[in-house]
Amino acid sequence: MVSWQAGIDTTLTTMAQLLKSRGYNTAGFVSHVVLKKASGLASGFDTYDDSVLDVGHPHKVSTAVKLTDLAIEYIQGVEKPFFVWIHYFDPHYRYLTHEEYRGFGDSTIDRYDQEIAHTDRRIARLLRAVHAKGEIDNTAIIFTSDHGEEFGERDGSGHRTLYDEVLRVPFVIRLPGGASGVDDRPVEQVDVLPTIYGLLGMERPDLPGHDLLAPETDDDRWLYSERQFPPLWSQQSVRNSRFKLMVVEDVDTALIAKSMIPNLPKIRIDVQNVIAGIYLFDLVADPGETKNIYSESHQDGRDLLVSLVEYMESGSPVESPRIEVDEETLKKLRSLGYIQ
Repeated sequence: MVSWQAGIDTTLTTMAQLLKSRGYNTAGFVSHVVLKKASGLASGFDTYDDSVLDVGHPHKVSTAVKLTDLAIEYIQGVEKPFFVWIHYFDPHYRYLTHEEYRGFGDSTIDRYDQEIAHTDRRIARLLRAVHAKGEIDNTAIIFTSDHGEEFGERDGSGHRTLYDEVLRVPFVIRLPGGASGVDDRPVEQVDVLPTIYGLLGMERPDLPGHDLLAPETDDDRWLYSERQFPPLWSQQSVRNSRFKLMVVEDVDTALIAKSMIPNLPKIRIDVQNVIAGIYLFDLVADPGETKNIYSESHQDGRDLLVSLVEYMESGSPVESPRIEVDEETLKKLRSLGYIQ
């Protein structure tokens, strides 16, 4: 269960730990309050910098410029081999206006595009720094995101659901000397680490996920997603090459957070497009996920439902250390819309 006061299981080995153990210099530069060192994510990093969190209110300032400066300074001085994780929080609701990109317009989605352009420019500067170091042709670059955004689909806004406008995110891999192309296979975020192992020619430990650069052996992967946000709902989904099934349950997840953070204020977040039920969509005939075709007699739907239940119940319990959430962190979580 996801909670603002639960860190990562300390028995789990992080990507940074694995690469550090193989001689890599490791660094992380982050820009979200839940990624602070106290989360446990700093484990395995020689350098872990969350200082951009001090620049100001997350809805009033951009952190992309300072974050890029910090990462470039590190890259210029580090010896290879190196692994660097750079987490950009821009763009994110609420979307800021950037004068250099006012030509996009002033609507909500226009300002989102402004934020993307602003961040894209800083990432370009970062890549130029890698090139200037002489390592661009010896560096693998992976670009991805944790969620998409809703702009009126099903009367939704933000990123509250498991519909594809939220689940479909960029996954771009730039390889040294690699040919360009597009692969439309659905993938998961857990594929990142196995893919890195394949790139480096390392013997892969027992990990979930697939090496995306290895010869394809699974023509019809079943992919799973889960979220316990916004409060009051539990959402889970599974998909194959044609169908996608979602289960939305009316579960008061707010009580879990309340039990861990007794002084937590009102936590309910009202949404219009999260409604309890079982949903099945034919992604070939209905890629916009507009028609729920689930019924107990639909064999594909039943198979997906059984698979989803078995998958969600198959994981081993984890021991998450308790994180003390101070008033300043609560203020930032509140300002970002995670709690009220």
